[in-house]
Amino acid sequence: IILNELLTNAMKHAFDGMEEGIIRVALSMIDSHVVFIVEDSGKGISEDVDGLNSEGFGLQLVSMLTEQLEGVLRIERTNGSRFTLEFDL
Repeated sequence: IILNELLTNAMKHAFDGMEEGIIRVALSMIDSHVVFIVEDSGKGISEDVDGLNSEGFGLQLVSMLTEQLEGVLRIERTNGSRFTLEFDL
């Protein structure tokens, strides 16, 4: 569900006015620590968006699911947008 929401948001919003862009998904696990990254080369998410305080349901859902996993969600806004979710299994 998290991957679906982040990919949908990137495809809908990241590349407005652009002819092309890249979306990258990475998942790694060391022992029981999981790092999940979805990033795009688009215009970057607005500075006022931070997950739970977002007006859109998609990012609120991502934040709620992150809490259920007892994880941490970071949003970076350099050369596009990068969402990093970290949690332990």
